[in-house]
Amino acid sequence: MRDHSKHIQISREEVVSGLLAACDFSPKTEMVRLDESFRRVLGEDVVAACMLPNVLTCRMDSIAVHWSDFVEGMPDTSGWVRGKDWEFANTGVAMPEGFDTAIVIEHVVVSDDEQRVEIDAAPSAQFAGTSAIGSRLKPGDVLAKAGEIITPDIAARIAGGNVTSVAVRRKPRVAFVPTGNELVPAGSAVVPTGKNIESNSLVVRGKVEAWGGVFLPFDIVPDDPDLIVQAVKKACACADIVVLNAGSSKGSDDWSVEQLEEIGTIICHQVNHGPAHHSRRGGRNSRCGHLRPAVRRLVHIGVLPAASCEPFPGACYRAFQGCRSVDRALPYFWPNVRPWRRTKICWRGATV
Repeated sequence: MRDHSKHIQISREEVVSGLLAACDFSPKTEMVRLDESFRRVLGEDVVAACMLPNVLTCRMDSIAVHWSDFVEGMPDTSGWVRGKDWEFANTGVAMPEGFDTAIVIEHVVVSDDEQRVEIDAAPSAQFAGTSAIGSRLKPGDVLAKAGEIITPDIAARIAGGNVTSVAVRRKPRVAFVPTGNELVPAGSAVVPTGKNIESNSLVVRGKVEAWGGVFLPFDIVPDDPDLIVQAVKKACACADIVVLNAGSSKGSDDWSVEQLEEIGTIICHQVNHGPAHHSRRGGRNSRCGHLRPAVRRLVHIGVLPAASCEPFPGACYRAFQGCRSVDRALPYFWPNVRPWRRTKICWRGATV
């Protein structure tokens, strides 16, 4: 048996702090259409591209009048002519040309033929009941800040600034590498004696996609040290996070520890709770890529993380919950999932 006596076992809290100290999150952004951006995390501030309103506008359903007619008090409106002395003005619509003040319709009695009016309350000041040019929005005004999650309300606010595309944090890409001589894919025509069905990929896929990431599945890798190293390096080249499934315990064919130590630095070998007690966290040199997840606040955390977790579905499920443990420090990593109580995923993160 290989010597595991010096394996590092730490608490969930130490795992999180170790990851944050060892990795450098350098989120990238991409442009997407606003109508396809819901639940994405803004990568940059969004600013208005127009002036609103761009003309004097009525704030409520009213009649438009001339303020000059009210300077000396309430005027006699019996001889007023529609279109000259007054005109209808509606909510959010430009004031009729030449009129500068509005009186809400509740203070007006309009004749049946809609040509004459009686007013029971004078406007309080010139421009009462109106919105000035640019009072709502000016070019360059911030509509939404980097790090905000795009909700329907925020999307509508952005669209109101005449913006139709936004820069968002690129979704984190999570590679899943199942290992084990005993595994065969689900759906195999025949399951040979002594073989097991690989099902953990569904656990991880469901979590990754529910949390807003992109799942990158790899084929089953036999328990061969060289093949495992090749698969991990290949995954590092295309993913932001690598999950190496199985091989994390102390069996004769469990090679995750040795192979991760060969190409990276192990932060820990075990987490002090279960299930999924044997799970590793460590780091891969930045030459194989950087972690570029959608994080809410800019936190510099070092390198490409990789995970090694136990092969059994229940343990794998608990192990992968650990991705959310960094939520306490990086609340926008995967923003639409509540924090989890268990920390079970293993990451490779430091320097070769």
